[in-house]
Amino acid sequence: MVFEEAISKALRETNLEQQQLLDEAAAEYFCNLPTQGFPSASDLDAAESRLRLFLRKELLTSAILSKISGQSSFDKKSFESLAFAFDTIVPPVTVQKPAQFLELRASSVALSALLGAVLGLTLLTPFTRLFLGMRDLGIVMGGPLGAFCMVLIVWRVSKSKTLRKILLAALGIASAAEIWRVVKGYTFFSGIRNMLRLRRPSKGLLEPLKRLVLYIAIMFVLAFSKEKPVFEKSSHEQAVRTCIQSWLKMAIPLIVALQYYSIKPEQVSNDRQEILSTLAGHIYALHRAAQKDLPSAADELIQEAKNLGFEGLDGQPQFFPNIEKREDNLVWASSLIDKYEAFGDITEGDTVKVERKPVILGGKVLRRGLVRKNRERD
Repeated sequence: MVFEEAISKALRETNLEQQQLLDEAAAEYFCNLPTQGFPSASDLDAAESRLRLFLRKELLTSAILSKISGQSSFDKKSFESLAFAFDTIVPPVTVQKPAQFLELRASSVALSALLGAVLGLTLLTPFTRLFLGMRDLGIVMGGPLGAFCMVLIVWRVSKSKTLRKILLAALGIASAAEIWRVVKGYTFFSGIRNMLRLRRPSKGLLEPLKRLVLYIAIMFVLAFSKEKPVFEKSSHEQAVRTCIQSWLKMAIPLIVALQYYSIKPEQVSNDRQEILSTLAGHIYALHRAAQKDLPSAADELIQEAKNLGFEGLDGQPQFFPNIEKREDNLVWASSLIDKYEAFGDITEGDTVKVERKPVILGGKVLRRGLVRKNRERD
């Protein structure tokens, strides 16, 4: 219950710092991404690495740690120990990759609308004048209709690579045919002669040139009608902020746990002082006890040691009357090496005699015991 209250208090006390850290971390993440286009895998990995370093640096500051733990300051050794445990236990933040979708470039749409408007005016104006006798109607409606149709064509071509290739091939063949017509009916010397005489090219040559320019313009627009990969920044930013917020809600309780269950040096010193003073009182009482009171004084000392957490003191002491002296024997295993020193050549499965028991306090071995091989059983 105390641990849960400590977590709730740490989250509550650092609420303002969490919001500030969330905003700054999100800005740090996006400043490492390209402003236009879809970021590459290396860009996303670099941004995520920078985000992890930023969060660790800002979270493990004295101001935030003081609010989490309630301590006014941290010494260097405690901070390094906490930082090492933090890097070992706390998993790094992981950002979900943005969803990719394709869209046309704005320049492609603008160029196709411009070209469509020119074509609409060129084609619809003479059509309305010839059939309706209303030239102005073609001028008014030609531009918007041409732009509308051309944008639709470019949008459809951008969805199909095959259609784009077919149209480009057809326009390429048509352009080659127009070039052949121009070359066939317009030689170099005739062109120089017309320029010197300030004559316009003949109508038979001007028309192929117009069509050639038109074909090249359409090919240029179609060539750049490819869709580019993009992502929606607002939705990805929301996903990034959610990941950071979830990570903070996980990291702060883990920091509380690391500090809550860590044994502080001053606490260990106080515990040892209390144990020594308690045992010393019983040792002095044993030293002053009369001969008839020695068993009871020794038993009180043993019971107090058990209460303090010393292990291996179960059963009746052997100095009591009518208590048969027994030998402690064990079957040796490699797992016992942490508790006992082996005297002589002892292998796995040998029966050993306990010469000295280990001193164990609270599950921690303060001094290993001693065993030797039991020769009587060989």
